[in-house]
Amino acid sequence: MQIINPYAAPGLKLPRVSISPARIIKLVCLEMDIPEKEFFKNTRNRRQNFVFARYIAAWFMRKECQIIIAEIGRQLNKDHSSIVHYLKQVNYAFDTQYKPLLQPIKKIQSQINTIIDHERNI
Repeated sequence: MQIINPYAAPGLKLPRVSISPARIIKLVCLEMDIPEKEFFKNTRNRRQNFVFARYIAAWFMRKECQIIIAEIGRQLNKDHSSIVHYLKQVNYAFDTQYKPLLQPIKKIQSQINTIIDHERNI
């Protein structure tokens, strides 16, 4: 595989390396200290760390995987309207700088960037 220097040809972009929804869920569960089995088993759990984990997973799937809302719902065993609500809640957290939700997002984003950079260099 030939690596193309984007600075050698202005306007040339490196191909986007994506991360899988399963990997996003794994990263979110690790960061939020939730066993992955519990994440899927307790989809009705309303404890804050479970709720935030679902919000964050949906937001990263939309942002990093660029999949449609219905597919995110299938991945999280939720209705598409719940996913729309999750995405709105994360956007509201950004607007209001709500730290309990933004701190794990920043940590997970850093991990995702590291994974993507590593896979791009392989």
